[in-house]
Amino acid sequence: MSPRLIKGLNPLLQYVADLMALFQVKPITEPSKYRDKVLSVKDILKHDISGLVNTVLDYGISAVSSVQYTVITDDPSLTKTLTEWLENINSSLRGHIPTGIEPLSKEYCRERWKGSSHLLLRTFWKEEDGIQLPTSMFFVDGEDIVCKNGDDPTITLGEEKYALRISNDEKDDINLPKGKMEEIFVQMPYESWGTRETTPYLMRKGLWHNLMFMAMLAEKGEFVVARALEYLFLIKKGTENLYLQGNISYSKDDLEKVSKDFQDLLAKKQYDVPLNTTGTPTYATQFDTSMEHLIPEYTKIINHELFSVVERRLLAGLGLIQGLEGMTASTKKDTYNSRPFVGEVKQTVKDFSFLLTDIMKEIVARNDKKKWKEASIHITISPIIELISEEGKTFLRSLYDRGLLSRETIISLLGEANFDTEVTRLRDEKKKGIDDVMFPPVITNIDEQFGAQSLPGKPGSKVKEPGEKNTTKRNDNVPADKVGPEKKNYTNASEEK
Repeated sequence: MSPRLIKGLNPLLQYVADLMALFQVKPITEPSKYRDKVLSVKDILKHDISGLVNTVLDYGISAVSSVQYTVITDDPSLTKTLTEWLENINSSLRGHIPTGIEPLSKEYCRERWKGSSHLLLRTFWKEEDGIQLPTSMFFVDGEDIVCKNGDDPTITLGEEKYALRISNDEKDDINLPKGKMEEIFVQMPYESWGTRETTPYLMRKGLWHNLMFMAMLAEKGEFVVARALEYLFLIKKGTENLYLQGNISYSKDDLEKVSKDFQDLLAKKQYDVPLNTTGTPTYATQFDTSMEHLIPEYTKIINHELFSVVERRLLAGLGLIQGLEGMTASTKKDTYNSRPFVGEVKQTVKDFSFLLTDIMKEIVARNDKKKWKEASIHITISPIIELISEEGKTFLRSLYDRGLLSRETIISLLGEANFDTEVTRLRDEKKKGIDDVMFPPVITNIDEQFGAQSLPGKPGSKVKEPGEKNTTKRNDNVPADKVGPEKKNYTNASEEK
């Protein structure tokens, strides 16, 4: 008989013993050290078995990186300098990493959500044309950040000393900042100000624990499926009555011989690929001579409900809160409130703008320009295009129709086009006379109906200049009995003037 079977245990109950051994595992424990926490978070994301966490976080990263940042100051020269600087960040590393503020914001989100949530930005300054600017900037991997002060409560806020780990030997750590032409900026968005080491976002939101639990379920499920492919042959000899009456009974040696003969029969059959390298378990009893092919019910523990609970926890940790809608049980359906997730994305954009503001203030402080030091710096943030609903787009369009939004804003948000590109194209079309060639046909004669002198865009028409009085006359050839209240008000107002 197969050595896998427990002595004295009916093989039909063997799978019960398997399940008992299957779940005799250690509980999921969170690493105690900061570096181990960060490495564990990154490792579980490399093999995101849920398919949810990476997908949702990548969507949030894409939404944040699509935001446009505009600098507004009191000094035109400073505004020009900072605007050009935003567009050319890391230009010296062109070909190795992307250039500009958008890629930097993407790295900010990756380290904030998928890494340590301990954001340390290294900035390397260079003087060009008498102006010092941080031309190279990048975030340090969270697992390599070392706070030299540790948890020492006597250290005053702002006097923490940071270092970069480059090996397992603390003597090799590089103190930051390294040199006068380097400056570091630190953010810990989920911690209090006095905290020295952070808890990663995934652990703080419960995502890490649930991902580990789901991975354990999947691993055990794969084991169960593999064991379910093994089967058991039950061989019965004789009948119950004969055995009970004591007339015919087989000895233990006889039963084991029957089992061995059957295993030898299976072993002699040739297969292209061995189905089972450990042998086929068999079991022989005293009862009626027959053979049965049995598959233990391992599938009872492969329950989708177990995974569904974990998936709901993952969505809740990501900020997608599940609810129910409907009047009756048949009409109820699951809905997800995404406001917590949207709030997290918006707060991330704000925190990144705070970081940019601090860097710009450092630019002013490093350059000896009186006008710059007196100027105030503000960063405006465009709406997050990915999060604008259809109702929101309709509202923005109504604001533009009322003159409350600029053309640049409406083109970049609703048209998702580049404003400067559209301006250049319109100028080229005007020079080529495309406006006249492609002027739409006039269905209704507005000239005769309202007495208008010109139509904007109509070939040969005269467009009213800014500040010019409106000389358009209304058609007063309307019978008195057809004049409405608005017409009367208009006529009375004109006569009073």
